Parts: sequence; structure tokens; C-alpha cells
Amino acid sequence: LRASDPPEAAASDLADLIIRALGALDVTVWLRSREPGTLRLLAVRGCSSEPPPKELLGVLEKLADAPEPFAPRGRRGAPQIELDPDFLRQTNASYIVPLRSGGEIIGLLTVGSDRSGRSFDREAGELLRVLACHAAGELHKSELLKTQVEAREAEAFRSFSTFLLHDLK
Repeated sequence: LRASDPPEAAASDLADLIIRALGALDVTVWLRSREPGTLRLLAVRGCSSEPPPKELLGVLEKLADAPEPFAPRGRRGAPQIELDPDFLRQTNASYIVPLRSGGEIIGLLTVGSDRSGRSFDREAGELLRVLACHAAGELHKSELLKTQVEAREAEAFRSFSTFLLHDLK
């Protein structure tokens, strides 16, 4: 995963990597959008029963205090974070992995069960945590680079407009 890749391509590569490494049947990758509190779907693998929505509202606030990867469905010691049951059903999520960068959540991964139907072990959770940390950093850099390019383009346009208006006078 590289910051120079478009976010959709990076998310797709991340989903493929998780499927190959863990044998997960279902993976979704979500990234925050410019609208506050909204996540948009970047990549989906599996989830054949019913496609997940293209956007999610109100999930970022619920995950603010979430640990790294966690199981959303009542495991002992799992955090008590209430997520929409329809969302959990549509994504077949057995793990929720917040994507954190710079102290803030910039996205979310959902990972379904593995091919054997067993729960993921501690090592799988650690792998997901490391992958999420790397992916979040790269996706955040990509987001910041896009913002920087847009700001430079706007500044160049303002400079050109000022120059043009000055010459017209």
C-alpha cells in the first residue's frame, strides 16, 4: 500500500491481502468522507448475501474509544460498542478494525470469519492491527496529499486571476 495509489486501489489491495493472509471470506474497507461523521465504502470482497451500503453515518463517534481490532458480537472481554445490526449482517463482520492515523479514526475495516468458520486467534488480531496501522497511515497521507494539491491549485488560480485583473486595469 502506498500513499501515491488512489484510495480505492489501496483499499482493494488491502482487502485482497487480508483475504489471502487470513483466509477471510468477507472484507470491507471504509474511509471517512468530507462530510462529517460519514464513512464511504472503498472496497468490498465477499459479502455475497446483501451488498453493504455505500455510506455509513454515525459509526466514527461510536468507535472513538474502541481498541484496535475487536469482535462486535459478545465475546468475553470484547468492548460493548453498539453497531447497527444490519451493517454487521451485511458485512458478515466477525472483526471490526478501526483505521487510526494521527490520533484519529480515518476509516474502518470489517473482516468476516475465516474459511473454516472458526474465530480468528490473537495472532490474526495482531496482524490486522499492524495492517490497519500501515494502511491508515498511507490512506491518511493520500488524503493529505490530495488536500495539499487542491490548495496549491486554488492558490495558482487566485494568483493567475489577480495577475489577469491587474493587467486588465
